Amino acid sequence: MASALFQNFDENSVSWMLGPMYAIFLLLLLPSPLLTTRSTPDPSVTQDQGHHPSSRLQESPADGESCWSTYDLYFVLDSSRSVNDNWEFTQSFVRDLVHRFKNPKQRMSFITYSTHGRIHMKLTSNRKIINNALVELLNVRPSGAINMQHGLEKANEQIERTRAAGAKVPSLIIVLTGEQLLAESFAETQVEAAKSKQLGATLYFVGVQNYQLSQLLEIAGEEDHLFQVDSGYPGLEDIVDPLILSSCVQITSVDFSAICTRDRNEVKVFGKGFKNIQKDEVVCRFRLGKETARIEALSVQDTSITCPGPKLNNQHQAVFIDISLNNGLSFIKTDFDVSRRNCVTSWERTPPALLDAVSPAAQRHALPPAVLGDIRHVYLDEKSYSPVLSFKPLYWAVPLTVLPFLVLLCCCIGRRCTACTGDSAVPLLTPVVDHPAAHSINPAAIAPSPAARAHGARVPNLPS
Repeated sequence: MASALFQNFDENSVSWMLGPMYAIFLLLLLPSPLLTTRSTPDPSVTQDQGHHPSSRLQESPADGESCWSTYDLYFVLDSSRSVNDNWEFTQSFVRDLVHRFKNPKQRMSFITYSTHGRIHMKLTSNRKIINNALVELLNVRPSGAINMQHGLEKANEQIERTRAAGAKVPSLIIVLTGEQLLAESFAETQVEAAKSKQLGATLYFVGVQNYQLSQLLEIAGEEDHLFQVDSGYPGLEDIVDPLILSSCVQITSVDFSAICTRDRNEVKVFGKGFKNIQKDEVVCRFRLGKETARIEALSVQDTSITCPGPKLNNQHQAVFIDISLNNGLSFIKTDFDVSRRNCVTSWERTPPALLDAVSPAAQRHALPPAVLGDIRHVYLDEKSYSPVLSFKPLYWAVPLTVLPFLVLLCCCIGRRCTACTGDSAVPLLTPVVDHPAAHSINPAAIAPSPAARAHGARVPNLPS
């Protein structure tokens, strides 16, 4: 009876239960998106890269000039009673300028001055904080005397803290004023403006309505760092583009083809904002790991700076170039790798390409066959593009949810097997003996084996 029951169970139930178990097992083994691969970008590649050495990085939008500067930007705004009911134009002017500075890593600070100076927003690159601070500027109510020096003091304090932290970041200060300064305020403003320049800051002044031209010229020190708005506060919107065009300093590309072709050992840096920069104030800095080397520029033009190339013992080492326009007080960090390991040349003298611009697969797809044949001479960091397993917890939800039911299913199978076979599993393993007594309803009618008789077992009396 037990054998019959187990045979029935084996044929009908086991196959039904093993089906879901087999499906779950396959589910766990499938190469699903549980683990996906991605390419880890080269850490040396930043948003300033991504192009052939002579191409442009970012284009200005159709609605006006834009800037991808890395400067720390300070707005120092006149909020004295001279502004009167024109503060809304001031806030709109600042908002328009902020939206033209596109670099998401660029830090900004909003400062107002009247009788005293006040920092409305500390230096930050968080665009959400910046947008909220722009809205809060609308709540400013102009009042008090005009003391520009107190606004510059607040900017200088933040610059000093940045430098104390070890960061030589260039600073740009845009000062807006609408009234003539009193003698004492004028003298103190000159002192603070000189201090700003000593800290490596570049200052631009915007005079509107009742400003004193001679005062601003003396404070600025350069005529091209002064913008005049004689039409009143509504005319501020007309100088947004000219101010961006004049004040924006950014590096757009680096050409080191001369190093790649071994024609000359020099690097040419392209950008904007180099106009009227003195050559003796320009310093090229090369970073090799933790070491740096400073070299004076060979030449300076309106849109380019030529630096002597670095001399390296290890041609495989990454070399990054930075530029200073104020004799080393602060540097514009570019993260351009100008080492020979980024050179690709062909036997037909194909112009060199910047490999870090795109992934290796894209490079091989875009480069001509001649370049591909010579790509073995390029020293790429293989670790930069090695596949990395990315764990996605969401995709584990299904197997983890099914797992408890799988355990419960196994338990049910075990219990049903026990119910079908009795307390002992021996009948499942003991072969069936073809003996006439096996068909008797009396278990005692089964004759003992010869080994059992040797130990004194008796042969039962079988009924006739």
